This record gives sequence, structure tokens and C-alpha cells, in this order.
Amino acid sequence: MNQQQLEIKPYQRTEYSFQFWHRQLSKLLSLNSADLCNYIKSQADRNPCLEIEVTESTYAIEDFTDFTQLIADKKSEDFRQDLELQLFIAKGGVTPLEKYLIASLDNHGYCRENLQELTMVFDVKPDAVKHALRQLQSLEPAGIGARNLRECFLLQLLRKGLRGSDAWRLLFEAFKPLSYGNDREVLALLDWTEKRLATARDVLSKLNPYPIVTADDTAIPIIPDAEIVRNEDGTFTVKLLEHALPKLTVSPAYLESLSVPFSKKRFSQDGIFYAKRFLYCLEQRNQTLLKVLQFAVDRQQCFLLGGNRQICRLRDAADFLKLHPSTITHAVQGKYLVWGRRILPAKDLFARTAVGYCSADELKDRLAAMIKYENKEQPHSDQKLADMLSEQLNVAVSRRTVTKYRLQLGLAAAKGRVNHDKETNDL
Repeated sequence: MNQQQLEIKPYQRTEYSFQFWHRQLSKLLSLNSADLCNYIKSQADRNPCLEIEVTESTYAIEDFTDFTQLIADKKSEDFRQDLELQLFIAKGGVTPLEKYLIASLDNHGYCRENLQELTMVFDVKPDAVKHALRQLQSLEPAGIGARNLRECFLLQLLRKGLRGSDAWRLLFEAFKPLSYGNDREVLALLDWTEKRLATARDVLSKLNPYPIVTADDTAIPIIPDAEIVRNEDGTFTVKLLEHALPKLTVSPAYLESLSVPFSKKRFSQDGIFYAKRFLYCLEQRNQTLLKVLQFAVDRQQCFLLGGNRQICRLRDAADFLKLHPSTITHAVQGKYLVWGRRILPAKDLFARTAVGYCSADELKDRLAAMIKYENKEQPHSDQKLADMLSEQLNVAVSRRTVTKYRLQLGLAAAKGRVNHDKETNDL
């Protein structure tokens, strides 16, 4: 019987391991403002050497809710408070009429109030009531403040940039026969084929008929992490909304206890050490997040002014800031910025190349312009559009790429664009 022999063979290998403060910094960087508030509170509860300072918010105003406390809460008790918060951030205040409209919304986010009666109740002109309703309908989620299902869908299409598309025309011109399921009348009214109607109906099926889903108790309101401010010289500056976060300090009582001579000071020493390390990681998190967002904003000034997004990859930010690409991903994921009256996801400031040195937004604009000014009697096929784009950009553009972006624009194929009617009026 053979006996097994044990041998010891030494070998070397190189491993990369995170220190604890590296892991904590990575975790803090991946948290948005809402999750960071809860995490800071949990750390303060675990470590008595950390104290949360209660200071008056510079954004607090009279006769309104304490929005600072509202931001500090991860989950709001009512979606109406979130709408007031969005209006407050966008305008710096909420009028009594806007506050009444928000309070009168039903549980699904629809506005059932008689606008004509509101003019008499608040003694304002009808245009003022319509303006307040438009302000409400510009908030998140898309479709909030709609007066009926048709308006709810139109608002969502408008937010997606599909104004004038087939789905828009279907709602705007043939909603009544569509609601009764009378496909024949819809086809006769719009002079469409069944395939074109099915495509437009498929777009509508992806819309949400209820802006507010009451059954979803796990929904978390969007809380912006930073604000984009335009300077007098035309440049843009990113400012973190740190007023929404609890302010932490090291407990003065535990600091004084270190100077008192007694034998057992281990607890105070360890607690203060971990507290200072957490404050350092929190400060590094804010600086890294600010650098990443400022880099993206500097390269997307045209996009912020209403133009197309420029090419700005996560790899470009990592190379410029000398950070790892995963750090950039953690900094961007789940973060939101306030710009004017809009709340932008931070990831929207980054855009990859679609074809050559052309971004996806620029390619869509070129494609939409070609289709808009084409001969309606003989519209271009996707292959013809691909050839024209390839000639303009001096880069090979495939037919599949043109088809993908054409569908995203809500535009029909060549057969569906023959003698296409003019776009409907704005909502």
C-alpha cells in the first residue's frame, strides 16, 4: 500500500487588497444623498464619539415645510411632499395656488380640480392657474398633474421627446376611437396601415397610466446631490448640496476625556480614531464626487444650453483625474444634479461615441434632419440614409444603426413616411 507524502512548496504571488478606509471610501462614494443620510445616522448611533450638529438651514422659509428635514429623510410619507420639494428647489418657493394643486392630487397623481373654479377661489386670472398647472406637470414623475389619461400619455411622450411621432398623433387626433377599440375608424382617420398602427400602439403600451403607483411602498424619492450654477462669465460650477446632509463633528466631551488622567482610556481613543477616519473618508468622498461632476459639466456646456451631448466617456474622466474607472462609476451611479428647473441624472452627462467621433445625440439630429427634408413622394430607405451618413461623417454607418436610432426617434420606415401629414400642434 502506497503511503501519501506531504510536501511543502513555497511560492510567491502578488495580491491587491483594500485597506479598511479604502473600502469605506468606496462605499461612501457609491451612496447618493438619501442613502448617505441614513448611513451617517447609523454611524453616529454606533460610535458615540460622532455627534450630529443641528443647524438652521439656509433654505428654510416661513409658512412652508421644513425642506431640510424632508431631504434628510430617505423616504417621504407622501409623494405630495416630494413634489413641493422639487418645486422649492427649482423656483426657491411654492405659491399657495401650486401648493393647493399638489394637495388636491388623487392617489394616482391626477388633477381632478375644476380650474375655472380655482380662478374665483384664489382671485387670479385663468392664465395664472394654467401656468401653475404647467409647473406641476413639469415635475417628476412624468405625467404628474394630468387631468385625464390622454393628457398623461401626452406628457410622457413630450418628456421622451416624441412630440409629433406616430404615438403622439394617435393620441392627439384619434384618441376617442382608439379608446373604444375601433381600429377601422382610426385607420381611416389617420390613413395608416395596420402595421403602423400596431407600432404606435406598442409605444403607448410602454407608458405608465398611473404616474403614482400607491402599491409600491419601496419607492425612494429623488434627492439631488449637487447643483449646477452658471457664472457671470458663462462658465458652469458644480456645488454639492451638503446642507441636505447631517453635519458631523467629533464629540467635545470625549476629546476632553483624553486629557483627564485615568487608567482606562482605550474606549475613547478608539472611538475618536474611528470618528476622525470616517470624517476623513466623508470629506474625500465629497471632493472626488465634486471633481467627477465638474469634469463632466465642463465638457457638456453645449448640452446644458440646449444642444447635443458631446462625447464624454467614463474612461476619459478616469484618465484626466487619474482615478480608477470603477471609482468614476461609483461616483456617477445613482447621483442627480439640479440644473435650472430640471433634475438630471449624473450619467446623462456622459456619452459614448456612436459612430466615429459623432455622439448618439448628434447622429440622431442628423438622421432627423435628413428625414424631415427628404422628398415625401420618395422617402429614403434605411440603407440610403446609412450611405448618406457615411458620406457626411466619412465613417461607415450600418443600416442596423440607422434603424435603431430611427425607432428611438419614433419615426416610421420609408413606406410609412410617404405623403406623411404635417406634425400636430404643441400640447
